Amino acid sequence: MEKIIYQVDAFTEVLYGGNPAAVVLDARGLNEEEMLKIAKEMNLSETAFVFPSDNDTTEYTLRFFTTTGEVDLCGHATIASFFLLGTKGLIQGNNNVKVVRQKTKAGILPVELFFNNNRVQRVLMTQKNLNLFRKLKRRIF
Repeated sequence: MEKIIYQVDAFTEVLYGGNPAAVVLDARGLNEEEMLKIAKEMNLSETAFVFPSDNDTTEYTLRFFTTTGEVDLCGHATIASFFLLGTKGLIQGNNNVKVVRQKTKAGILPVELFFNNNRVQRVLMTQKNLNLFRKLKRRIF
């Protein structure tokens, strides 16, 4: 099965700067073993795999792999993935902010894409406060 793999530098406007992440925009059909092999081959800190949503609550499902296994969430790979989705026209906007929801192993999290003249200018993501969640989980369960 052929897949296109992009290397995207997050957190920069300078070529070869920032924090690189590999991104597979269409990960349909890949299993966990194949995703791990791709992550090992790319040999970056994280590789993001983008799937279309399987529900009405989110637009995308993202899975993140290091060279040794899957992680719940990766900030720079999220930024890289959604910047690429906007750049490739899979998420569109004009002079506005487009909010999309991603499903991750860390939960459902919103991502904001800021557009100017149909071009992505920046991407912001929200993360859960895991320390607060862990404290609440201990008290509740």
